[in-house]
Amino acid sequence: MRINKDRHEKSSDLRSRAEEIERIEALLLLEDIKDLSDEEIRRTLHELRVYQIELEMQNDQLRKSQVELEQLQARYFDIFEQAPIGYIIISDQEVIENANLTASTLLNTERSALIKQPIYRFILKEDRDIYYLHKKHLLETGDLQTFELRMTQKDEKIIWVHLTMIAIEESDGKPVNRIILRNITDRKRAEEALQESEQNFRTLSNSGMALIWTSGADKLCNYFNDVWIQFTGRTVQQEMGIGWTEGVYPDDLQQCLDIYTGAFDRREKFSMEYRMRRYDGEYRWILDEGCPRYDSKGEFIGYIGHCLDITERKLAEEAVRRNESRLRSLVDILQHPSDTVKDLLD
Repeated sequence: MRINKDRHEKSSDLRSRAEEIERIEALLLLEDIKDLSDEEIRRTLHELRVYQIELEMQNDQLRKSQVELEQLQARYFDIFEQAPIGYIIISDQEVIENANLTASTLLNTERSALIKQPIYRFILKEDRDIYYLHKKHLLETGDLQTFELRMTQKDEKIIWVHLTMIAIEESDGKPVNRIILRNITDRKRAEEALQESEQNFRTLSNSGMALIWTSGADKLCNYFNDVWIQFTGRTVQQEMGIGWTEGVYPDDLQQCLDIYTGAFDRREKFSMEYRMRRYDGEYRWILDEGCPRYDSKGEFIGYIGHCLDITERKLAEEAVRRNESRLRSLVDILQHPSDTVKDLLD
């Protein structure tokens, strides 16, 4: 637009120069020459020559500006057409006025079938309100708008698209909207797959008897399943981070933390037993086993662990130990009877 303005100013200047030359030439008509002195004639001829040279120089400059403009337009055309992102221009009537090759490919629609078509034709019906809402904000504020919605290709295939929309005025003052389109279908599918995987994990973790937890690379816990929450009787927020340690039996806490942090630093599996307070205030024996987690790129992202209530097993082991102690005592008595026992036996 600045180039067009400069061209207009230069054209006006050239016209003024040309009119001045015509005026001087008019003075040199035969019927006027006789009224001029020799000095006036020489001065007039000199001015005429200077104006002529200036006119030729400006004409050369105008030709150079024209070449630069054509080169600039060619570069803009190349950028517009060969851009790796979709680019469309929308009129204030929501009609597509222009679209580059990438936009045509993105929508799997020939460019001729895009031009002069309303933009909403290519937006999934359920998502059109998203477009109109951001268009309304654009008109009200003039601020750049970015949003995501679903669009339809020629074969009715649905794709996810990220849009960036701005409002501008063309050189003739006509308002238009320029929209950048990026196909984000693969990213959306990955996000949906991740969400589905997380939902499956939560469903699985909540369907058993194990108390399941996860932690981030900072060693702080960031997830507890429903079984854990039901066992402790505390909220998820209370357990997050290091909150879960409040339920560990005081005499067991330091050893518990030493095993956890030591294994964490070495990125090793661990197994430990400690007592943890249940919702009713009773301390129960817990077997806690954890292992490191890695993402798809092999980056360490924390730990995952599961806990089982082994109180009954611990009680049974204690009972076995007591019975073994009693049995050993009885055997010792039988092997080394006292004098009293000997007398009785005699």
